[in-house]
Amino acid sequence: MTWSLLISMILTLSPFRDLTFRPRNNHLQQHRQQLRDAVNSMHPPVRLLALNWNLDQPPATLHRICRDRIVYRGDSHQTLRADTSAAKSHEEVLWNFIHDTQDLVPAEVDSVIDMEIEENLDDAIKRAVNGVVKVLRLQPPSEEKIAESLTAIERYSPENRKPDEKKRKGDPTRYYALLPELDVFEYLDKIFADLDEGDDLKDAWDLIKLGNRVTERPHVTIVHKNDIDANRALWDRCVSLHAIPVNPPVFKATLGKVMWNGRVMAITIDELALEDAGAIAGQGEEFLLNFPAELEQRLHITVGTARAGIQAVEAKEMVLNWNKEGLVMQGLDDTVVRGQIKGLIA
Repeated sequence: MTWSLLISMILTLSPFRDLTFRPRNNHLQQHRQQLRDAVNSMHPPVRLLALNWNLDQPPATLHRICRDRIVYRGDSHQTLRADTSAAKSHEEVLWNFIHDTQDLVPAEVDSVIDMEIEENLDDAIKRAVNGVVKVLRLQPPSEEKIAESLTAIERYSPENRKPDEKKRKGDPTRYYALLPELDVFEYLDKIFADLDEGDDLKDAWDLIKLGNRVTERPHVTIVHKNDIDANRALWDRCVSLHAIPVNPPVFKATLGKVMWNGRVMAITIDELALEDAGAIAGQGEEFLLNFPAELEQRLHITVGTARAGIQAVEAKEMVLNWNKEGLVMQGLDDTVVRGQIKGLIA
């Protein structure tokens, strides 16, 4: 096997060229077992080598990285291409992949090369090539050979492309939200680790985790479709921000308190500000300048609910009535998280 072919295979498996998420479903598990069975009897023996990307990042971070790469890739893919319409259907496909991610089980393969999803293309290829060299005990390729292979792959264009699906008429977006790049599990585990056993907040957090009730996609709702008549201008500004294909404004949110009322847990937002203006100057500033003051008081991240049947929307009323008796609260030392405004359908 030539290094050009091997590097081509590496790039094809890379998230720079494709998605590497592994859906959690029986069909795929059966497919992986079939792959293992198919190579077991081959001579000379065949080993399965996995490039395993570290996905230990907040969902919004993974989404941003892969979304930008899909846009950058353009038409150089058989099926998953950027939807340039207002629906941006490729972004919802990404959310589905992220929701269904599954860790690699070591027994599924013979060797693993650990990859970092945030690395740039050159560093990722060097990491993968070095791993292959070690596993297969090969002589490393020259820098010139790697450069030649990269050039060839960057010129790749699939011979066959699946036709684009017909776009849905109208705007399918249910609400626009700030997607903070925050790992709620990791963050609150650290916050509550300092609390005494038996603390009401700590017990509530354990209850929510035990019941698998923690929100899967942390977000700060900006405006919902049900409120569009009263907040048409805000909705339209969110549409404009969401429509920016590359490098939209990045906002920063200051976390205030985590609170609990026996039914729902939420994190309040004390301040929303602009961190990076992005590709189109002025849009981020205009969004904040015209943000309705009355809506600032209810900005929050819903952490989770005590049990099924409790609506996450209850968190809004709890946050608006934060001084009500019966609430349990803990300050968060002005933690700042970053994120972008995106339209979501679920």
